[in-house]
Amino acid sequence: MKLLTTILAGTFLAVSATGALAEDLLSGHGFLKGTGWTSYVAPATAKAGGSVTPQEHKILVTSPRMDKQSAESIQILKSLNLVKDHRYVVKLKVNTDKAGKIVILYWGDTKSDLYSSGEIAIEPDKDEYELKFTVKASANGEFEEARSIRLLMGRFSEATVTLSDISIEEL
Repeated sequence: MKLLTTILAGTFLAVSATGALAEDLLSGHGFLKGTGWTSYVAPATAKAGGSVTPQEHKILVTSPRMDKQSAESIQILKSLNLVKDHRYVVKLKVNTDKAGKIVILYWGDTKSDLYSSGEIAIEPDKDEYELKFTVKASANGEFEEARSIRLLMGRFSEATVTLSDISIEEL
């Protein structure tokens, strides 16, 4: 198994395929510029109390109770160029008081093409999860340059979810 990127870890460091340390991905209480990390909270979700808050060694997601909330209403994403037809595993630690689901997408940023997706059912009494996936070309056969990994967090209701130790490894 070759470690490609440690997206979030106790020390928040990226690790290259050669094992060399790269720049911090998260530091203190904010996203560093230039690391590719962004988050999105839909306006209606934010108005109801939804948020994404980086903290020391973790990201805190607050998902409100809403009658209509899609998985896409709260997102954490990072630009990441994986290789087509290669197999990977995403590993993460999740702490929450309520069950829910995290949808993980590998997505084209320009044309919104989907290259891989999966869903992880999260339970309050378990904290380590993984999702294996293969990167494929989109349904129309394309594989664009700008791609990102997206964690869709909107399938929690009235929950506080803490994410840490997220990594992607090539299998």
